[in-house]
Amino acid sequence: MKRRNRVFAFAGAAVMLMVLARCQVLVPMEERIAARRTRLAALDAAIARADSDRRRLAGIRAESRMLEDRLDTLKSMLPLERETDGILREIDAAARTASMRVLRIAPRPILDREVYSEWAWDFQVESTYHDVGLFLDAVGRLPRTVRIADLSMTAAGEAADGSVRAAYTATTFVYREEPPPAAVEP
Repeated sequence: MKRRNRVFAFAGAAVMLMVLARCQVLVPMEERIAARRTRLAALDAAIARADSDRRRLAGIRAESRMLEDRLDTLKSMLPLERETDGILREIDAAARTASMRVLRIAPRPILDREVYSEWAWDFQVESTYHDVGLFLDAVGRLPRTVRIADLSMTAAGEAADGSVRAAYTATTFVYREEPPPAAVEP
Protein backbone atom coordinates (compact mmCIF):
# COMPACT_ATOMS: atom_id res chain seq x y z
CA MET A 1 0.00 0.00 0.00
CA LYS A 2 1.16 3.36 -0.80
CA ARG A 3 2.26 5.60 1.93
CA ARG A 4 -0.53 8.06 1.24
CA ASN A 5 -3.18 5.34 1.50
CA ARG A 6 -1.64 4.06 4.71
CA VAL A 7 -1.81 7.57 6.20
CA PHE A 8 -5.47 7.90 5.14
CA ALA A 9 -6.25 4.45 6.48
CA PHE A 10 -4.47 5.22 9.72
CA ALA A 11 -6.23 8.63 9.99
CA GLY A 12 -9.59 7.01 9.20
CA ALA A 13 -8.98 4.31 11.80
CA ALA A 14 -7.94 6.96 14.33
CA VAL A 15 -11.07 9.01 13.60
CA MET A 16 -13.20 5.88 13.89
CA LEU A 17 -11.52 5.00 17.18
CA MET A 18 -12.12 8.54 18.47
CA VAL A 19 -15.79 8.44 17.41
CA LEU A 20 -16.16 4.99 18.92
CA ALA A 21 -14.41 6.12 22.13
CA ARG A 22 -16.63 9.18 22.26
CA CYS A 23 -19.80 7.11 21.78
CA GLN A 24 -18.76 4.32 24.11
CA VAL A 25 -16.91 6.19 26.85
CA LEU A 26 -17.30 9.96 26.75
CA VAL A 27 -21.07 10.26 26.02
CA PRO A 28 -22.09 7.96 28.89
CA MET A 29 -19.60 9.75 31.14
CA GLU A 30 -21.08 13.15 30.17
CA GLU A 31 -24.58 11.78 30.84
CA ARG A 32 -23.48 10.58 34.30
CA ILE A 33 -21.88 13.96 34.96
CA ALA A 34 -25.10 15.76 33.89
CA ALA A 35 -27.21 13.43 36.07
CA ARG A 36 -24.89 14.01 39.01
CA ARG A 37 -25.03 17.78 38.47
CA THR A 38 -28.85 17.60 38.46
CA ARG A 39 -28.77 15.51 41.65
CA LEU A 40 -26.26 17.94 43.19
CA ALA A 41 -28.58 20.87 42.39
CA ALA A 42 -31.51 18.99 43.98
CA LEU A 43 -29.40 18.24 47.08
CA ASP A 44 -28.30 21.89 47.29
CA ALA A 45 -31.96 22.94 47.15
CA ALA A 46 -32.83 20.41 49.86
CA ILE A 47 -29.96 21.68 52.03
CA ALA A 48 -31.16 25.26 51.57
CA ARG A 49 -34.71 24.22 52.59
CA ALA A 50 -33.36 22.30 55.60
CA ASP A 51 -31.27 25.33 56.59
CA SER A 52 -34.32 27.56 56.33
CA ASP A 53 -36.38 25.06 58.36
CA ARG A 54 -33.61 24.89 60.99
CA ARG A 55 -33.61 28.67 61.38
CA ARG A 56 -37.41 28.72 61.54
CA LEU A 57 -37.36 25.90 64.11
CA ALA A 58 -34.92 27.88 66.28
CA GLY A 59 -37.32 30.84 66.13
CA ILE A 60 -40.28 28.62 67.00
CA ARG A 61 -38.37 27.11 69.94
CA ALA A 62 -37.48 30.57 71.25
CA GLU A 63 -41.10 31.67 70.89
CA SER A 64 -42.24 28.47 72.62
CA ARG A 65 -39.91 29.14 75.58
CA MET A 66 -41.19 32.72 75.78
CA LEU A 67 -44.81 31.52 75.69
CA GLU A 68 -44.10 28.88 78.36
CA ASP A 69 -42.58 31.56 80.60
CA ARG A 70 -45.60 33.76 79.97
CA LEU A 71 -47.93 30.84 80.75
CA ASP A 72 -46.08 30.25 84.03
CA THR A 73 -46.53 33.93 84.88
CA LEU A 74 -50.22 33.76 84.02
CA LYS A 75 -50.62 30.57 86.03
CA SER A 76 -49.50 32.50 89.10
CA MET A 77 -52.38 34.88 88.49
CA LEU A 78 -54.71 32.03 87.49
CA PRO A 79 -54.00 29.21 89.95
CA LEU A 80 -54.63 25.57 89.10
CA GLU A 81 -57.15 25.11 91.89
CA ARG A 82 -59.86 27.10 93.56
CA GLU A 83 -58.64 28.71 96.74
CA THR A 84 -61.91 29.67 98.38
CA ASP A 85 -60.49 30.52 101.79
CA GLY A 86 -57.59 32.53 100.39
CA ILE A 87 -59.71 34.56 97.99
CA LEU A 88 -62.44 35.33 100.51
CA ARG A 89 -59.80 36.27 103.09
CA GLU A 90 -58.11 38.64 100.62
CA ILE A 91 -61.40 40.27 99.64
CA ASP A 92 -62.50 40.50 103.28
CA ALA A 93 -59.15 42.10 104.23
CA ALA A 94 -59.55 44.61 101.38
CA ALA A 95 -63.08 45.38 102.62
CA ARG A 96 -61.91 45.85 106.22
CA THR A 97 -59.04 48.09 105.05
CA ALA A 98 -61.60 50.25 103.23
CA SER A 99 -63.91 50.31 106.31
CA MET A 100 -66.67 48.46 104.48
CA ARG A 101 -69.35 46.34 106.01
CA VAL A 102 -70.09 43.19 104.01
CA LEU A 103 -73.84 42.57 104.05
CA ARG A 104 -74.08 39.53 101.77
CA ILE A 105 -71.89 37.13 99.81
CA ALA A 106 -73.52 34.66 97.41
CA PRO A 107 -71.55 32.30 95.18
CA ARG A 108 -72.51 31.93 91.52
CA PRO A 109 -72.20 28.77 89.43
CA ILE A 110 -68.75 28.09 88.03
CA LEU A 111 -68.49 28.72 84.28
CA ASP A 112 -66.02 26.55 82.39
CA ARG A 113 -64.23 28.19 79.46
CA GLU A 114 -61.67 26.78 77.05
CA VAL A 115 -58.62 26.83 79.37
CA TYR A 116 -59.95 28.42 82.52
CA SER A 117 -63.01 28.49 84.78
CA GLU A 118 -64.77 31.65 85.96
CA TRP A 119 -65.56 31.58 89.64
CA ALA A 120 -67.85 34.40 90.74
CA TRP A 121 -69.61 35.74 93.87
CA ASP A 122 -72.24 38.42 94.29
CA PHE A 123 -71.38 40.90 97.05
CA GLN A 124 -73.45 43.52 98.80
CA VAL A 125 -71.56 46.00 100.98
CA GLU A 126 -72.15 49.24 102.81
CA SER A 127 -69.62 52.05 103.16
CA THR A 128 -68.87 55.55 101.92
CA TYR A 129 -68.44 56.28 98.24
CA HIS A 130 -64.70 56.93 98.63
CA ASP A 131 -64.18 53.78 100.70
CA VAL A 132 -65.79 51.75 97.91
CA GLY A 133 -63.20 53.27 95.56
CA LEU A 134 -60.40 52.36 98.01
CA PHE A 135 -61.76 48.81 98.15
CA LEU A 136 -61.82 48.51 94.35
CA ASP A 137 -58.25 49.79 94.22
CA ALA A 138 -57.18 47.20 96.83
CA VAL A 139 -58.88 44.42 94.85
CA GLY A 140 -57.00 45.56 91.75
CA ARG A 141 -53.71 45.09 93.61
CA LEU A 142 -54.40 41.51 94.69
CA PRO A 143 -51.80 38.99 93.47
CA ARG A 144 -54.38 37.10 91.45
CA THR A 145 -56.82 38.40 88.90
CA VAL A 146 -60.20 39.49 90.26
CA ARG A 147 -62.67 41.22 87.96
CA ILE A 148 -65.34 43.47 89.47
CA ALA A 149 -68.47 43.75 87.29
CA ASP A 150 -72.06 44.91 87.52
CA LEU A 151 -71.21 47.52 90.16
CA SER A 152 -74.20 49.51 91.34
CA MET A 153 -74.42 51.96 94.24
CA THR A 154 -77.39 53.49 96.01
CA ALA A 155 -77.68 55.76 99.02
CA ALA A 156 -77.86 53.75 102.25
CA GLY A 157 -80.97 55.18 103.83
CA GLU A 158 -81.01 58.70 105.14
CA ALA A 159 -77.69 58.61 106.96
CA ALA A 160 -75.83 61.90 107.09
CA ASP A 161 -72.44 60.19 106.83
CA GLY A 162 -72.83 59.67 103.08
CA SER A 163 -73.04 55.89 103.26
CA VAL A 164 -73.79 53.97 100.10
CA ARG A 165 -74.86 50.43 99.53
CA ALA A 166 -72.91 48.79 96.71
CA ALA A 167 -73.64 45.56 94.90
CA TYR A 168 -71.16 43.96 92.53
CA THR A 169 -69.96 40.65 91.17
CA ALA A 170 -66.36 39.65 91.89
CA THR A 171 -65.00 37.04 89.49
CA THR A 172 -61.72 35.22 89.75
CA PHE A 173 -60.31 32.69 87.34
CA VAL A 174 -58.88 29.19 87.74
CA TYR A 175 -56.55 27.79 85.09
CA ARG A 176 -57.55 24.35 83.85
CA GLU A 177 -54.56 22.46 82.49
CA GLU A 178 -55.46 20.28 79.55
CA PRO A 179 -54.45 16.66 79.93
CA PRO A 180 -51.78 15.65 77.41
CA PRO A 181 -53.22 14.00 74.29
CA ALA A 182 -53.32 10.23 74.44
CA ALA A 183 -50.54 8.50 72.52
CA VAL A 184 -51.74 7.10 69.20
CA GLU A 185 -50.60 3.54 68.66
CA PRO A 186 -49.34 2.69 65.16
